[in-house]
Amino acid sequence: GSMQIPPERVSSIVDAILSLRLRVVAQTRHALPERDGLLHLTESVDHEILFPECRAAVHHGGAGTTAAALRAGIPSVVGWLSADQPLWAAALRDHGAGAGAPLSRLSDTDLELLTADEPYRAAKALAGHIVNPEDAVDAACDEILKAATAGPT
Repeated sequence: GSMQIPPERVSSIVDAILSLRLRVVAQTRHALPERDGLLHLTESVDHEILFPECRAAVHHGGAGTTAAALRAGIPSVVGWLSADQPLWAAALRDHGAGAGAPLSRLSDTDLELLTADEPYRAAKALAGHIVNPEDAVDAACDEILKAATAGPT
């Protein structure tokens, strides 16, 4: 993705997920050895197409990726690096739809959430409250136009 993650960290996360007997779609330009249950993609992936086919997502916690996972109704495990990412991880945790930790401290225990049913149910419930991107843009534009035509207050 957009964040620079050390190759050995990517590999250790993939290994941990595979050890949970889950299949992995790993989108990274880092080399990964071929393994059963691993689909390694090196080019960008459209989350809106991929995520509805997935059980969960493990990602860096950017706003766009987090929203795409929520729209798909899947929980997330966030290995955050900086900026707003810890806030999204906390919001997911607060709603029962995910977990997160700094990437350097993301543990196998954090990843065990991927096998639990409750985060999946919570994410499905939240999906019904997420506004789709087109409607959000339209609503934002409407508000900007209203403010522009209302003049100074």
